[in-house]
Amino acid sequence: MAKTIVDPSNATWRDFFSTDGVFDVYRYQSFIFGLVVIGGLIAAGVNQLSTFVVPDTILGIVGLSQLVYIGGKLVTPTNISDLNAAISALRSDEQKLKAAAVAAKQGQVMSLAEAIPLVGQSTYDAYRQKARDVAAIFTDATGIVVADASLEPLVT
Repeated sequence: MAKTIVDPSNATWRDFFSTDGVFDVYRYQSFIFGLVVIGGLIAAGVNQLSTFVVPDTILGIVGLSQLVYIGGKLVTPTNISDLNAAISALRSDEQKLKAAAVAAKQGQVMSLAEAIPLVGQSTYDAYRQKARDVAAIFTDATGIVVADASLEPLVT
C-alpha cells in the first residue's frame, strides 16, 4: 500500500488508528489498551488512584504484542536498501548518458540541450522516466517530494 503524506495540522479521529493514512493494528491496540486503563481508573474512583494496578493478564498481552511487533520490524526488509540500489543505478545511467554525449560529439558537451540530440530523445526520455521512478521510491521512503526540475542529468 502506498503511504500518503498526512498534514499534522489537520488531525482527525482516524489518526488514532492509522500511520501515514494506512490502518495500523498496533496503534489500534494501543488505543484500546488506553481506553481499558481509563475505564479501570474511572471504575476504581478517585479514592483508589494510589492503589490502581493494571492487571497482569493485560500487561502480559500487551507485552507479547509488542514482542511480535518488534520481531516483525526486525525481519521486514527496509525500502532504504532498494532506494540505495535505485539511486546507484540512476547515477550509473547518468554517467553513461554523459559518456555517450561526449563520445558522439568527440569533445566536451556544454549543456543538456546540446547533449539530448547527441544521445537521442528516446535515451533521454528513458533516463527521465527512470529518474521519476527513483524519485517516487525516495518520496515513498522519506516523505520528501523531489522537484521534477532536479531530475535532469548533469552532463557538463
